[in-house]
Amino acid sequence: MAPLRCYGPSNASSAPLAARPPSRSSIESAAYILKSQAGYSCRIFTTMPAVPHTEIADRTRALQGRLGKSEAPVDLAMIIQGTDLYYFSGTVQTGHLLVPMEGDSRLLIRKVLERARSDSPLDSIEPMKSLKALPMEIEKLCGKGPWRVGMELDVVPVNLLALYRRILGDDVEIVDISPDILAVRSVKSDWEIQAIRESGLVNDSLYRVLPEVFRPGMTTYLSLIHISEPTRRTPISYDVFSLKKKRGGGGGGGGGGG
Repeated sequence: MAPLRCYGPSNASSAPLAARPPSRSSIESAAYILKSQAGYSCRIFTTMPAVPHTEIADRTRALQGRLGKSEAPVDLAMIIQGTDLYYFSGTVQTGHLLVPMEGDSRLLIRKVLERARSDSPLDSIEPMKSLKALPMEIEKLCGKGPWRVGMELDVVPVNLLALYRRILGDDVEIVDISPDILAVRSVKSDWEIQAIRESGLVNDSLYRVLPEVFRPGMTTYLSLIHISEPTRRTPISYDVFSLKKKRGGGGGGGGGGG
């Protein structure tokens, strides 16, 4: 991913971006402060470590094994939740991951296709312009219906579930496969264990530097810029701010630095 830049409130020259270890709630909170109090427009970018092809293949096989074990086998898993999508495909781009009980997965991307193909080691990654294409895509993988389709019903909202039922038709049974997904995710590979260890080192370096950074009266956005340094040099996942001063915006402290 090309380096992003943040622009300070007092000039138009670029300065290093503000980054920190991934914490979605704290990142969003800081973005809100930047937007509402400092006059910045703020976009949040997320970069993730590349998941090896072997990891995705092993996870997919483990899930497929569980889909076929029940008394009424599930023909296909349709994964849409961000964390699960990343776990089984290697990307968090908006889309639908179709995992048949047998055979290769197919990733249908609504946005952004180029980024998904860059992120994911899957071979079959295609654009999907409309949810109405889902029945045709499922038929390509599973043959003629009716089908039993598994979804993450622990996180899919009721109104969204109703939409999928209308699109897939009355003869399609949607069942909950969230216990199967959680069971697969609970078993950590050597690659995951190493990533967890590296993440712990990043967090340790962050907390060691905090006493040297925080000062009375320091603004939140300035502290975010300074505490980025211990983590920026490591190949771990980042949540990144792209900041730009709004024209005519109010407020503003010192320019972005790092």
